[in-house]
Amino acid sequence: MPFLKVRAGRVSSLLFALALFVPVAASAQTLKVLDWNTHHGVGTDGKYDLQRFVTWIVRSGAHVVSLNEVEKFTGWGNEDQPARYAALLRAATGRTWYYKFAQRDGGTNGQGNLILSTIPFEATGSRTLSYSRSVARAQIVVNGVRVNVFSTHLDADSSSRRATQMDELRSWVSGYSQQHIMAGDFNAWPGATEISHMTAFAYDAWAEAKSDGTAVAYEGNSAGNTRNSRIDYIWYSKKATQLVLKNAQVFDTRNSSGVMPSDHRPVMATFQVGSGSSGGGGSATTTTTSATTTTTTTTTTTTASAPIEVTGDFDGDLKSDLSVYRPGTSEWFVVRSGGAGVMQLAWGAVGDVPVAGDYDADGRQDIAVFRPGNGVWYVRPSSTGTTVALQWGTAGDITVAGDYDGDGRTDVAVFRPATGHWFVRHANTGAGTVVQWGTAGDIPVPGDYNGDGRTDFAVFRPVGGIWYVRYSVGGTTSFQWGGFGDIPVAGDYDGDGRTDGAVFRPSNGTWYARYSRTGASAAWLWGAATDRPAPGDYDGDGRTDVAVFRPSTGIWYLLYSSNGGTAALQWGAGGDIPLPGR
Repeated sequence: MPFLKVRAGRVSSLLFALALFVPVAASAQTLKVLDWNTHHGVGTDGKYDLQRFVTWIVRSGAHVVSLNEVEKFTGWGNEDQPARYAALLRAATGRTWYYKFAQRDGGTNGQGNLILSTIPFEATGSRTLSYSRSVARAQIVVNGVRVNVFSTHLDADSSSRRATQMDELRSWVSGYSQQHIMAGDFNAWPGATEISHMTAFAYDAWAEAKSDGTAVAYEGNSAGNTRNSRIDYIWYSKKATQLVLKNAQVFDTRNSSGVMPSDHRPVMATFQVGSGSSGGGGSATTTTTSATTTTTTTTTTTTASAPIEVTGDFDGDLKSDLSVYRPGTSEWFVVRSGGAGVMQLAWGAVGDVPVAGDYDADGRQDIAVFRPGNGVWYVRPSSTGTTVALQWGTAGDITVAGDYDGDGRTDVAVFRPATGHWFVRHANTGAGTVVQWGTAGDIPVPGDYNGDGRTDFAVFRPVGGIWYVRYSVGGTTSFQWGGFGDIPVAGDYDGDGRTDGAVFRPSNGTWYARYSRTGASAAWLWGAATDRPAPGDYDGDGRTDVAVFRPSTGIWYLLYSSNGGTAALQWGAGGDIPLPGR
């Protein structure tokens, strides 16, 4: 097989000593803002379907959403789209979605702009602009910082009209306290003359991220075009000193038939909100030590949920990639589903355990290994390609990396079977959390079982097939699902943002899933006794797909949740470890 050969440099011998420390409150919180022109709710196939937008919004992990060309009791659907979007999002996530709609002429019904948010509104407002356009405003508080978000859609035909509307927007926005984020369809490409009316006082998030190397799109769209060109924007004020842009992304929303929910593509910007730029969202409240010492349980708090991480997604297209780790040579082989080609990378040593995760919060899986011999994690962030080495754990520990504080970054973590203790090192602060949950013989199954954007502590007890879950915000639950000999394959099989209990039964090649929200179940006959389960979201619909890797042939067998279709793809060899689902 042809490979793009990339060799890692020598792993740094520098280890970060983890001395006794007293953690302090985090100073920043991740905020994800998404903008999308919905084209009245009609896709490129001519079909009216709001659920398609909801699926992608949930999948993106956005906290605040700006939607344009939203209709309220018009010929497009003849329904209250603002209320319907909020209801559909609540049904999909189990969270309340607050919303503010601004009709383009200042009326009640008709077309306009909509702001949706998982964060409660402190205040809202709207303003009409010249030439039958409007702006919606919502004020939220993130990490103690007031943020004003604005959504608009400017004139489609006249640059002079757009210039006037931009000046009116600037004037109205300036009357509200910083921080300012302005999103919408500006109907002007970046080189248009009138865009200078925006760049005079605000930064273009995509352009800034592109300059920083943190902009993500997909093959064939490196410019981040949201329609025929890039006309949809997320701007943030040059006076917004409490906003630090981390990355921006334009999503490929085409399904397997090439159909998109709208004739526009959504764009999203990720900010850190707070006085620091290192990220935040959680803080430990007691003194703790490194992972070689037992201490008291600590707690974390957040004000906004993090996105659902896509296992095995190395190119940031929200789809799991066919990917394996070869223990004999410590090589990683990845077929990037976004079309960027094949990657082969040597990273690690014999005996290392692969622990891919999004350690730098750029929306892409980073290559990383845990070395049991010295308890060191060697991480290669995809955003920098540098080396980070962290001592966390010891021989015999089981790796359980996850986002335990909801800041969008994978935290280094281990489960110690001998004592049932979990040791978590928070990426945003370096603080440690130790939780006793489980006993010898339990299998750790971390996941977001309550849909709050944070990884929960959970174990599967083969004897009796009992799942024990301890939520990150407190509270516990348990349920019986599976039995001795089953392999736990937890994942979000129904796309509601919550991890579902699930097992693969090698004796009959059947997968059994229990939906966390409803308790309903599903079963799929898929695989053979010697197959290795590799659940992941291979079609990008926000739901975990049933999949197995067959070591004897190196073939992956995928069952897509979006349409029931199947695929058999050769990638790997005997002895390889499939990375999705780990």
